[in-house]
Amino acid sequence: MTFLDSCWIGIKPSLLIKHVLASLLVTLVCTPMVQADPPGKQAYLRDCAKCHGTDGTGNSPRMRNVPGYVSVDLTTLSAANDGKFPRQEVYDAIDGRKRFSAHFIGDMPIWGLKYQDRNESAESEAQVRRRISALVEYIESLQAKQLSFGMTQNPEIRPLLS
Repeated sequence: MTFLDSCWIGIKPSLLIKHVLASLLVTLVCTPMVQADPPGKQAYLRDCAKCHGTDGTGNSPRMRNVPGYVSVDLTTLSAANDGKFPRQEVYDAIDGRKRFSAHFIGDMPIWGLKYQDRNESAESEAQVRRRISALVEYIESLQAKQLSFGMTQNPEIRPLLS
């Protein structure tokens, strides 16, 4: 007889199963669930947060003293568009390859070119679309929730500068 066998002598198998299941349930409930970051979050933090801030409000301490820098609050894009997130406009602004230099003011990088492989294949273009789409989805997740009386949920959020 092993030590384990001697621990369970006299306990009914059904009771043993209940104890094991209860222990498993307690372990699952008490163990914190780790959620993975949304696909575009890491790219946003790496490529966008320098100018737009980690929270998307445009509050970037690194850029505050740069002459000519204009803060853009990405969390109010939906609010500035009658509650509808301007997905295609955001995609095009990130991609940048459709911009006309005479119609664009600012130093926003052309991420569509920066994300592209040198071979410019269809596979490379698909990868660019996936990366930009993930960024767009993440920026959409940053949108401030509007309260019924027109204020944003976070009173410190500045409106979109135009």
